[in-house]
Amino acid sequence: MPLAPALTQSTPQRTAVIGGGIAGLACARRLQQLGHEAVCFDTGKHAPGGRCSSRTWPGGATVDHAAQYATARSASFSALMKELETEGLVKQWPARVVALEGGAAAVPVEGDAVRYVGADGMGGIAAALARGLDVRQDVWVPPNGGITYESDGMWRLRLPSGAGDDCRFDAVVIAHNGKCAERLTSSVPARDVHSLLRTRFAASLPGGGREGGGVFTLNSVYSLAFEAPAGVMPSDFDAAEVRGGPLRWLANNAAKYAPADGGGEVWTALSTGAFGKAHKVPQEQLAGTEAEAEVTAKLLRAVEAAVGLEPEALKPLRTRLQLWGAALPLCRWDDPYVWDAEHRIGIAGDWCAASAEHAATVEGAFSRGAAPVPRAFSRSLLGALLGAFLSGEALANHLAATPAQPAGLSLGADGGRFVPIEGAFGGAPGQPSWVQPAEAGGGRGGGRGGGGRGGGGGGGKRYFAQRLFVHNLPYEWGEARLVDEIEACAGRRSVSAAQVLTSADGLSRGMAKVRMETAEAASEAVRSLDGKTLGGRALRVSLEERRDGGGGGVGRGGGRGRGNGGGRAGRRGGRA
Repeated sequence: MPLAPALTQSTPQRTAVIGGGIAGLACARRLQQLGHEAVCFDTGKHAPGGRCSSRTWPGGATVDHAAQYATARSASFSALMKELETEGLVKQWPARVVALEGGAAAVPVEGDAVRYVGADGMGGIAAALARGLDVRQDVWVPPNGGITYESDGMWRLRLPSGAGDDCRFDAVVIAHNGKCAERLTSSVPARDVHSLLRTRFAASLPGGGREGGGVFTLNSVYSLAFEAPAGVMPSDFDAAEVRGGPLRWLANNAAKYAPADGGGEVWTALSTGAFGKAHKVPQEQLAGTEAEAEVTAKLLRAVEAAVGLEPEALKPLRTRLQLWGAALPLCRWDDPYVWDAEHRIGIAGDWCAASAEHAATVEGAFSRGAAPVPRAFSRSLLGALLGAFLSGEALANHLAATPAQPAGLSLGADGGRFVPIEGAFGGAPGQPSWVQPAEAGGGRGGGRGGGGRGGGGGGGKRYFAQRLFVHNLPYEWGEARLVDEIEACAGRRSVSAAQVLTSADGLSRGMAKVRMETAEAASEAVRSLDGKTLGGRALRVSLEERRDGGGGGVGRGGGRGRGNGGGRAGRRGGRA
């Protein structure tokens, strides 16, 4: 693969920014300010912004259903907020914030952070950043083969019709995360960039949350907007940090913006990551389903418990449920941005942070590398714009000034420099991101053992409901071809990860491991593909099998007895 010619500050360059959230918009905005051409591609149907978005409720009320406010403590982001405030595009929100737990009296939350919201919703902040930029709206850059590094050192984007014919770029910035970003970079020569975008989804970090875990971890959060009749919800606070149960945040949108016609109040309730993981379904399969009704009911009951209402006393006039599947990072990459100078591809986002203060915030995503931000602001969907702003702006500065210098690619001996974010949103308040909230359920069985040896578990087979093992795969097929075939029957974005198994010489063994987003999608893939002839070979597709040995472990007198039953588990196919 040829080495890309180095760009200099005086060489106008054309950069594709994939992702129109705050990080992507901030990067494109700064590049344009520095005299470079940037094109931002965003999947939003109507407007950019990602999690910095809002919607109009029936009756005209504005509802923030993701990022709840922005804090401004860095010089660049503070200057932007003041500029937008002068223009009437943002305003300060003097919220009365309390802590709620189990229906007890509200406890005021002290703090000196200045909270900003859009004048007409948080989406207004993103719209202000997008002014004057070339933003291609409702454009999906496909994860499989969407970007290609060509022999002349340029990047080519595979774009849908209507998104423009100018699909070659000098550089690419990945300004989103999750499985789509991981798959988008799976076939590019910048292997370190792809490694950093590998993603796992969990409610807490594994392995005690040690530094350098090596894998980026995201949680999933449900957002429930509900319109309560006037006078039903409490009036002595505007927003609440909820402690215990499936809720993490509760806010009255009528305390920010004009209320809905008819006098009702539209509130936003955000779940914990543990609740999001336990009830996660594909967003496109949520509307009108039993899962939507079940999750909505559980969150409404949690609201009642948090504010001290009787069960089912809250009878909302209407509700709207959304799952943010890739909501917030539980760990941060210990650099403000990533830049592969050889291949001219970079990463920006709220999970890139040279300091804990910037992680997972709106401001931090804007301009990594700006003046340090003091502690004591919310690192969450509440103020998730700080980190995004800082990261995007700082990457643009680096790309324009020193594009021949790599940045942020040092992976370390233990596989990475991912650092836990203490107090990450969706977890238990005040606890590190590796501590599992209590309502996650399913703790260790058994507890402390009694005398004698612990009992054994039964043997037999179990199956991973979301993992597939594929035999008889055509030898010429790679991951992208396999994913396309599976998603053709199981649904768009139904595959989380895929790996074709290879021998020591790098040749395909005709087998693959696949992880699906849901058990339903996995079942559909088995039903549709098992026995199907492709490339002259009859595929064998099954759920990945796990055999549990019998005989039990040892629980000697007085020691710890772990009630997991059975001995060591042997897997066919390993991890997907």
